[in-house]
Amino acid sequence: MTARKHAFFWGAVTLLVIAFILLFQQILLPFILGAVIGYLLDPSTDRLEEMKIPRTIAAFLVLSGFFVLLVAVFAMLLPILEAQVLHFAEVLPDYIQLGKEKALEFSEVYIEPYLGSELIVRENLGQNYGEKAAQWITATLKNIWSGGQAVFALVSLLLITPVVAFYLLRDWDRMIERIDSYIPKKNRDTVRRIMRDIDATLAGFLRGQGIVCLLLGLFYAIGLSVVGLDFGLLLGLFIGLISFIPYLGAIFGGILCIGLALIQFASLTPVLIVAAIFAVGQFLEGSILSPKFVGDNVNLHPVWVLFALMAGGSLFGFTGVLIAVPVAAIIGVMVRFVLDEYKKSSVYTGTSKRKKIKKKKA
Repeated sequence: MTARKHAFFWGAVTLLVIAFILLFQQILLPFILGAVIGYLLDPSTDRLEEMKIPRTIAAFLVLSGFFVLLVAVFAMLLPILEAQVLHFAEVLPDYIQLGKEKALEFSEVYIEPYLGSELIVRENLGQNYGEKAAQWITATLKNIWSGGQAVFALVSLLLITPVVAFYLLRDWDRMIERIDSYIPKKNRDTVRRIMRDIDATLAGFLRGQGIVCLLLGLFYAIGLSVVGLDFGLLLGLFIGLISFIPYLGAIFGGILCIGLALIQFASLTPVLIVAAIFAVGQFLEGSILSPKFVGDNVNLHPVWVLFALMAGGSLFGFTGVLIAVPVAAIIGVMVRFVLDEYKKSSVYTGTSKRKKIKKKKA
């Protein structure tokens, strides 16, 4: 195949994949989650298989252990999380009122003396935004839990994901061998090298960043709970979860928790402690956890990951967020491969084939 035919073929394949995702994105979630779980648990299954345990039994044992651990952790946290969610629903109007009062006090001390009261409508300060926020939260919760679509999505997620993960995990090596058999023999070594780089990048980021998120979630949950911040456990686990997105956990979580501390506490000391918790968390993430578990060989820049997640969410919704990091890893490896090949080419070196032929004749 010529270079033009190669470009046409892979362009057509890319368009077909995008069309497939757009067409079936409403039902792809359990399949994507199953594939991610299968991919992450494949090394453990391989180790059991090396111990002479049949692949099917090894896949069942590893997957069962994973879901038992997941259910056990969820069962332990569920009563606490449920209590905090109910408490949040009860005190939300009070927090909105307290936020309005704090904003009025702040405007009286820091804004009105310099800008004048005519620039601020004090009677409406915070009220409209607070009411809109409460209405938006209530409407969102109703939309999530109302209707059969949400129930169907939840049931399919709980039932289909384990089944997909098991069959993919059981047949993982055979699928890889089958795909490998379709690679043209002329390009097989090059394609294998690219796929090894993609696997190393993707596995390093997903497994390493997953551990970092778990440890950060525990740190923030324990720290915020010890300080006495309302919903500390819930907020800490949520911040650890969104720490998978670079910078978002620290920025969004810090603003949210410090703002909540300003409303909840009368003195400034607990607010400073909350700020110090996030400062320590960022130090741990940047200096200890990420270098230890993610490392520098992943070659996925945080800005590139952030862009990929936002682009995936904008194009394909939550499904796009799930596939954003794998796609970013593939694109990153392919771009590095093209650049390496470019540096080896005559376009970069400035040597032409004619000069090489003349040197050989001489």
